[in-house]
Amino acid sequence: MRIQALRPTLVIQKGSSVWPLAANDRYWRKADIRNRAAFVRQIDECGKLIRQIPTTIEAESGGKVGGVRMRLAIPLFLVLLLPIRAAAQPMPAAPPPAQPIEDVTVEAPRIPQEQAIHNFVDSSVQPSFFSGKMTTWQTGVCPETQGLITELALSVTKRLREVAAQVGASVDTKPGCKPNVLVYFTREPQALLDQLVKQNEDMLGYHEVSQTRQLATIRHPIQAWYATATRDENGEVGLDNASMPCMECVFTGRKNFIFVAGNRAGRDGLRAELGRVTIIGDLGKLDDYDTRTLADYVAMLALSQVQAFETCQEIPTIMNLLVPACGLDRQTKSLGEIDLAYLGALYHTDPNLAFQYQKIEISHQMEDRLKGK
Repeated sequence: MRIQALRPTLVIQKGSSVWPLAANDRYWRKADIRNRAAFVRQIDECGKLIRQIPTTIEAESGGKVGGVRMRLAIPLFLVLLLPIRAAAQPMPAAPPPAQPIEDVTVEAPRIPQEQAIHNFVDSSVQPSFFSGKMTTWQTGVCPETQGLITELALSVTKRLREVAAQVGASVDTKPGCKPNVLVYFTREPQALLDQLVKQNEDMLGYHEVSQTRQLATIRHPIQAWYATATRDENGEVGLDNASMPCMECVFTGRKNFIFVAGNRAGRDGLRAELGRVTIIGDLGKLDDYDTRTLADYVAMLALSQVQAFETCQEIPTIMNLLVPACGLDRQTKSLGEIDLAYLGALYHTDPNLAFQYQKIEISHQMEDRLKGK
């Protein structure tokens, strides 16, 4: 059966009586409905009548369609009464248009640069044991690199010399100078360190016998050890080691002890120097880095006695390169402006000042250098 152009007509049937109720029927048009409220009341009356008699809904197209009439046994008030009553109610006000949702970016509060610089200096450097001051190269730097092919080894050595000269450190330019910065790259770093310690334990730097095992253990992909020295007001230099019996004296080759007068809180005539730096890189953990990046990282370790192998600095620096879980936004793959400002300030700070005054001076110089002063 195919039904086309079906126009529904609703009727109420009781016995043989049929009351048309289509929306376009003449009975509707003759209805005396003066307003919506009156119309609803009339429909209510109709609903009461419907509940008392059997009802059917007859949908027809104004006649028979294919000789078939369709009847649905559904209470009329479900079809007619409720929708019309609903139409009689005032329409709810349309909801206001939704406001566009703006993207919100939440950022952690930034540390002021001045404070970040002070934190960098505090966490990066460490004083020498005897003078309690920052160590720098007073004699010329003479680097040597081993463990790489000749071309790469020479490039690392050349880069160390360039950086030292750039930041104001003394560089030994004599051909065949005695190496005092020894850089090793190996795939067996612990075995190499054991051999070096066996040959000369002083390469570990100042330490007590009970500290030897801890210091002689590889813990990082690139690690450095600093043998420091102290220069007194007369220019005498002695290696810092456990044989020094007092904090106010310096062992020298010509005299047993030189007592130093002065105020240790200010200038006391003592200077801390780097005597020898040993750096070992574990090639098994450095495959992701190019030679230039490694050379810059080694230069930072060779020119300043640092202790921040595991500290993630708050500002971008090459010192964060190998720190575990340190974000890429804080790492640099070359000596950046922070690193060069630090090294430059370190080598232009009065070496006679006490450690706390040296840190303050370095911080101020770094701020000025970063501002272009």
